[in-house]
Amino acid sequence: MAETPARSAGSTSPEEPALAGPASGHPAPERAASDRPAGTGRGRVAASVAASVVVLAAAGALVAGPVLIPGTAPAAGARSVAAPVAPVPAAETTAVCPGAPRLLTAGSGTDPRFSPVSASARTTVGAVVGSTGSGVLGGTVLEPLSGERPLATLAEVPRSSSGTATGAARAAARTGIGVTAPSVLRAAPVGQTPTTAAAVLGYRADDGDLRGLAAAGCQRPGNDLWLLGASTTVGRTAILTLHNPGTSPATVDLDLTGTRGPITAAGSQGLLLAPGGSRSIVLAGLAPGQSDLGVRVRSKGAPVAAVIQQSVLRGLTPGGIEYLTPAQGPALTRTVPGVLIESPAASAALRRAAPDTVPVLQIAVAGDGDATVRVQAHGPSGQVALGSAGVVRARGGAVTTVPLQALPAGVWGITVQSDVAVTAGVRTVRGTAVRRPVDIAQAGATARLGQDAVLPVVPVGTARLALTAPAGDATVTIRPVGTDGRLGTARTVRVGAGRSVLTDPRQGAPGAAAVVLQSGGGAVYAAQVTTSGTSGIAIAAVPEPDEAVRQIPLRLGP
Repeated sequence: MAETPARSAGSTSPEEPALAGPASGHPAPERAASDRPAGTGRGRVAASVAASVVVLAAAGALVAGPVLIPGTAPAAGARSVAAPVAPVPAAETTAVCPGAPRLLTAGSGTDPRFSPVSASARTTVGAVVGSTGSGVLGGTVLEPLSGERPLATLAEVPRSSSGTATGAARAAARTGIGVTAPSVLRAAPVGQTPTTAAAVLGYRADDGDLRGLAAAGCQRPGNDLWLLGASTTVGRTAILTLHNPGTSPATVDLDLTGTRGPITAAGSQGLLLAPGGSRSIVLAGLAPGQSDLGVRVRSKGAPVAAVIQQSVLRGLTPGGIEYLTPAQGPALTRTVPGVLIESPAASAALRRAAPDTVPVLQIAVAGDGDATVRVQAHGPSGQVALGSAGVVRARGGAVTTVPLQALPAGVWGITVQSDVAVTAGVRTVRGTAVRRPVDIAQAGATARLGQDAVLPVVPVGTARLALTAPAGDATVTIRPVGTDGRLGTARTVRVGAGRSVLTDPRQGAPGAAAVVLQSGGGAVYAAQVTTSGTSGIAIAAVPEPDEAVRQIPLRLGP
């Protein structure tokens, strides 16, 4: 599988210019050429450290000048010398999968107690690993977070450091791996080349209080994560779980934000997380009565993974189950793909009985200053402006919501463009009547689709791939991967500028366990939308693109 070209340090994109840090003191968003938030460690080591690290001077040059004592002039004959190159071994690729949903029965403060879900509940993982350009697979296993015996082996460790080259790209994939506890996909590098690998978890239950469909892309650990869409009002349960897959401890701080601004909560700072450990927190114990709650997870020490299990119960009727996973952090432009909108008749029937079933866009402003946000919805037939003339005023340091029920039925992508750094998510609902089971799902802002991205198909329900091209025409080439690891025939999907397309990732290969995605043309964003029956819905983000080489700036001098 072809390796992803390295990005130049400090490069920018015309889509998202560089932004100075907001007045609140939050770190400034990273240049948007990579569509990544500032201060985040997601994918910063595992799956992105290359054979060597290029040492840069403060100005970005590859030459370091002579070291001077302040106030002195350069010595006669002084000359510039090349900065040394420090070889750094490639690290393993790590993706953390949440555990099976559990029913909260009791708890003291923020500490939860759980009971079994239902007789029909089933939680499974699908995983895929891609080869290097020469066809070598890195050793890849799915194992419990606790480090016990592996649950599945996708590829054995090569006998030599470079493995055995086949001369052609290939892959290995597994689906339907049963899990109960949190798990980790670990893929070893091949020599000095990181391994491209990904996993996704799917959940389905046809009875019980946690009836519904849920899915989550297994995430790379990070030091700065943003989660949107939590609710702690009556009938809703939101449980934040932190995972530390590393070998060193982590200290975690939680920053909570509601529709009125930041929320100060005792017990949200200085949470210790041991290596290989997990910690669950009932968010209602920190911020009760919040209809739309944002959580920023900041970790000192080891990078961590974070997920919120959210469920709704309206009296005795299940109202849905979902996983909330991190969205891309704040930037001037963010896109949320995979937003499923029900028919106007179904939406109206739900809304009359339960006003909270309206699909809504959530916009979180990183700094203290208010933001002027332009909101565009990209559908099958083109682009639609939302809000007042397409402009929404978002309060600084708060979560602002925008109803989406006016959109026609179909799958949409939502783009927000702001004068202040923001991130975004969308909560959507599927069902026919409130007295019958209804399901919920959360879509988050994602990074643009990269080259040779590997994507396991969600192993429950009927999965579809939603593609959005906000600005320019784009193409996405989809190549299926069978359970035997063979790559099928590729096909190309065209996405018009300002539009969204829904396609079957298994088209032409019904038994495919995963796909390899390659984008071309304009920026395109992707998510998996999975449905079952008349109400089940789940949305899972496509994994971030890998960086084959990471460049670390080094400031020389006093």
